[in-house]
Amino acid sequence: MCQLTALLAFAAISTFACGQGEAPGPWLGSIDTLPSGTIRTVNPAQGIWNRRTAWRIAENLRIGSLDGGPEEFDRIVDLDVDDWGRIYVLLDRRAEIRVFDERGNYVRTIGRRGGGPGEFRAPVSLDIDSLGQIWVTDPMNLRYTVFDSTGTFRFGRSRHSKFSTFGGVRGDRVGVDGALFDADVHASAPSVFEYRFFKLDTAFTPIDTIIVPRGNRTPSTRPLPFRPYSPRGLYSLDLRGYVWYGVSTTYEVFQLGFSGDTVRSVGRDFEPQVITDAERASIAEASQRGNREIGIPGSRSSPDIPTHKPAIARIFVDSRGYLWVVPYGEVDGETHNLDVFDPDGKYLGQATADFPIGLEPSGMPAVLRGTPIVIRGDNLYAVTFDDLDVPFVVRARIQVRR
Repeated sequence: MCQLTALLAFAAISTFACGQGEAPGPWLGSIDTLPSGTIRTVNPAQGIWNRRTAWRIAENLRIGSLDGGPEEFDRIVDLDVDDWGRIYVLLDRRAEIRVFDERGNYVRTIGRRGGGPGEFRAPVSLDIDSLGQIWVTDPMNLRYTVFDSTGTFRFGRSRHSKFSTFGGVRGDRVGVDGALFDADVHASAPSVFEYRFFKLDTAFTPIDTIIVPRGNRTPSTRPLPFRPYSPRGLYSLDLRGYVWYGVSTTYEVFQLGFSGDTVRSVGRDFEPQVITDAERASIAEASQRGNREIGIPGSRSSPDIPTHKPAIARIFVDSRGYLWVVPYGEVDGETHNLDVFDPDGKYLGQATADFPIGLEPSGMPAVLRGTPIVIRGDNLYAVTFDDLDVPFVVRARIQVRR
């Protein structure tokens, strides 16, 4: 697995060494160890960075098209990047991987829809290991499919029968030390669902498990009412051997170990945005219209709408242990700002992108799902959408400013 470069790792320290009058402010948070052994990091609303030292995320490549061809994407399930900078885009409806070189030129397509060797039915995750092998998790085919760096099918391995076919979260599954991970959604009781994360042995058998609640979302074959801004569980697999978990309405996340302990909690002072009367009326109208469209009869009563918007929309962790949090911004479907915490949980500040990072196309609440965001080296890879909701893959350099 690629890691952040020394420049990026050095950034959190170097921000303290700026010239007089330009140095960032001191960190005013606290770190305590609770009786349980959990390390609790509490942050103020203001980060360490100032306007001069804050990181910038500058776009330098965009792949996408409305004119057909391999650059025209349907729903992008996952992304990854190999050691040569080639970008791998996993598509849902076409059930295939499209590969582009470091300049954005199309290279090849890997896989296709089906049940045979090298084919996918419902791929949920794409990962490239340290040997350059391409791993695809395909729950509906009950297996992992592996290709070599040229896209040639190497082997398939059965996915353990203990796992559900709901699939689970997207993202990397091969850890920094070669360990294998997986995730699924499990029905622990009627209408009670949990996310489960597994660490696997070399025979692809689960040896450790973390179970986390899913907030109030439950998969179902029946249509569910549209309830925007309601609490959602947020999850991120940390390839060093942890899972991060939080709830969208609270700005606090927890690092869980596969041994069953809570290793760390990281929180930040946060003032949630009030949902205005105009927004509430718009939400009620959209909810009733949306429920009718998915087969739920319209209701004259207004849906349950919270008084405030959620605090966070996404969380993910890079290979060096930096925690990235996508705050729930004013625009539901996109953001320019990502909150960054160092490996100790200290809030550095917001890294601002010069393009809108897509969370979901318009019309789909951002907290329900998220498009992939990947950090490799000093580059961030994400999905953005134009005004017609056409998806584009963007590569952007993380610029450390002093």
